[in-house]
Amino acid sequence: MNGNYAHIGANSTVNVCKNPCTLMNVAINTLGTTGNIVTLYDTNTGTATGNIIAIINTTATVGVINYQCTCLLGITAVMGTGVAGDVTIVFA
Repeated sequence: MNGNYAHIGANSTVNVCKNPCTLMNVAINTLGTTGNIVTLYDTNTGTATGNIIAIINTTATVGVINYQCTCLLGITAVMGTGVAGDVTIVFA
């Protein structure tokens, strides 16, 4: 993580933002394969718990998804299944 974004390029769990924040957008930079998804949670625990913000299929298309939504606790991203895509999550 760097500043107000997190770059994820491997199947992993990443605590993107540990405080209340706004999820601005998610960029799918390179497609994943074999059913790869990234699930975003409104949590600051760094675990796959809390309210699900989005489940994003990284195998569908390269592009930016705009959210502009408030996350009350923070953001944790879990990427798994298949070969990971390359994803950037931007928050404020």
